[in-house]
Amino acid sequence: MCDGFVDGYRFRVQTHVHDDHMSDFDRSKGLQDLFFSPETFALLVAEMNADLEYRTNLHQVARGSPRHLDDGSLLKLLPSEHMLGACQVAVELRDGVRLGYSGDFSWPLNETISVDELVVDSTYGSPNSVRRYTQDEAEQRLIELVCERLRYGSVHVNAYRGTIERVLQSLGGNVGGRSSPLTDSSARRTSIARTALPLRISYLWTQMPAGRLSRNERTSGSTPRGTGSEKS
Repeated sequence: MCDGFVDGYRFRVQTHVHDDHMSDFDRSKGLQDLFFSPETFALLVAEMNADLEYRTNLHQVARGSPRHLDDGSLLKLLPSEHMLGACQVAVELRDGVRLGYSGDFSWPLNETISVDELVVDSTYGSPNSVRRYTQDEAEQRLIELVCERLRYGSVHVNAYRGTIERVLQSLGGNVGGRSSPLTDSSARRTSIARTALPLRISYLWTQMPAGRLSRNERTSGSTPRGTGSEKS
């Protein structure tokens, strides 16, 4: 099982920590063995309650290194380049059949999983969602737009977590200034304020029933699935 909980499944692989992939994590934590990259584990420990690093059913798997599971299957994680710690998942069953899950991913990838059957995360799988510009072109236009607007005053960028991570990565070193995190837990809002320039970047999120996400949350905070590239 990847990025979710189904009763009766012994194992869960957590591909990354974006909110739309964290469904029923607390239930999995209590009832399953969980596997993830070391980076994803570190992010989970930093964001969630302090018992995670002491649990014996949470397992860090180095990406690229096969891990034997108790049921005789073989698990392998490879980087998906979606965010820190994000991974593709390949499982070889005892009968030799290889199953895979792409997770959210950016394209191109240096290495892809080799499997017999592949589940592709494809929110943006429709031909109507194909973008006619490159990631570099989108990021360059973002930098140009922010620099242009800063001449007239403050710039505010609001989006869900995945998009904000891409924005910070794109603007870092190109706009200037130091970043300092400001947190208002009562409003469930985390902001990143650029202190040397009037640029303010923040992400907002709301808790929703398990398995239900608004269209904005699905599309704004995740890599365009199926096209394999997160666009700014």
